[in-house]
Formats: sequence, C-alpha cells, structure tokens
Amino acid sequence: TKKSLTNNSQMVAPRIYVTKTQSFKLFTSVGQENDFTIFDADSADGKNWSNFKLFEPAANMTAPFIPVLVETEQGDIVVFQARYSSEQNQAATYQLYSTFYDSVSREWSSPKLITDAASFKRRSSKGFTQFNNQMPYLYNFKGNVYLSWERTELNTRQTKINIVQINSEGVVPGTADELSARGSRPILFDFNNELYVTWFDTNTAYYAKKTATAWREFSL
Repeated sequence: TKKSLTNNSQMVAPRIYVTKTQSFKLFTSVGQENDFTIFDADSADGKNWSNFKLFEPAANMTAPFIPVLVETEQGDIVVFQARYSSEQNQAATYQLYSTFYDSVSREWSSPKLITDAASFKRRSSKGFTQFNNQMPYLYNFKGNVYLSWERTELNTRQTKINIVQINSEGVVPGTADELSARGSRPILFDFNNELYVTWFDTNTAYYAKKTATAWREFSL
C-alpha cells in the first residue's frame, strides 16, 4: 500500500534538510502502484535515523513529488508538487502545495494549494489549471520565505520563472512576480545582504536582483 514500504518500492530523489529544531529531515519519493508518494525519516545527529514513514500532508495527494523545506521562527514550511484535477478541468496539471509544521504543537497543517489565482502577478484569463507548476525552491531571507518555481502554459509550453512570498497560511497577498526571460530551475540566494535568483534556458544563464519594487533581470 501507499502507507508502507515494500521490497518492490523504488526510492528516488532523496533530499535532506535542517529543521527549526536543528535536527535533520530526509525526504524521498517512492514509486508504488504506478504512482509516487513521499516518505520521510528524522535524525537528531545525522548518524542515527528513524524508519521511513509516510509524509502525512501528502498522503491523500496524487503523485506528490519533490518536497522542499525551509525553517522559520515558528516552524518548518514544506512545498511539494502534486497532480491536480477537477470536474471542470479534463487534463490533470501539476500544482504546488504548502504545509507548515508547528514546532510547538508538533503537527503538520493540511496542505494548501498555492499556485492558484493568488500566485499570479496579473489576473490570468486562462485560469491556473491551464499551467503546470514544477521545481519549487524555498529560501528564507531576513525572516521572509520566498518560493521560486517553473510555470509552464499547457498550450504554448512556454516556461516562465515565478516568485512569491509565502508563510504558514500560504501565499502572502500582493507578493507574486513573474520574470520576463524564459527558463528552468530557479535557485534563490543572497549576496551582500540582497536577494537574488538565478536560472537558465538552453543557451543562456540569467539572474535577477530583488529591488524595493521589482526584480531587475540580467543575462550572463
């Protein structure tokens, strides 16, 4: 079953993070029954690990994949991608979801859809179900958590880099941005006390610097 590992389980894409409590959390995606799900393990010292267990916030999602974690003052935020479908949307798309681990209650929140209409810089007439969302990256800069990811329109297959600020409740209203240059695999980082993002396409590498009002883009 999806709730346990078997001899036929295939683990892929392991990722390890430091949590709010300064312990380690290891995620892995597991292929089972023509589907993916997420398992995790914990360690206080990086040497002795718990058994892998089902990552509960993603337990009822379809094909959850690529979880990323960032620690905050209040606890840990995890973002992962999963398939989304509805009666109005014939083709399933990949959307991003967030969940928050409260270090006081020691509980994960229910997953929240974060790539819906609130994640667009401008209102889209096509609706969020006309886009795939993949490759999330989280970064805590001066106490604010930023999320970058790839958003690809289904019809045109054009991929743009999107950035939004999130917290334990999901998307922070009014913080969505879309960069003009196409590309893949955005990575956020800071340098000289300023926030940057870098990404690439088939021929060019790019980076952008966050200013008070926008992201200033450069090509390399």
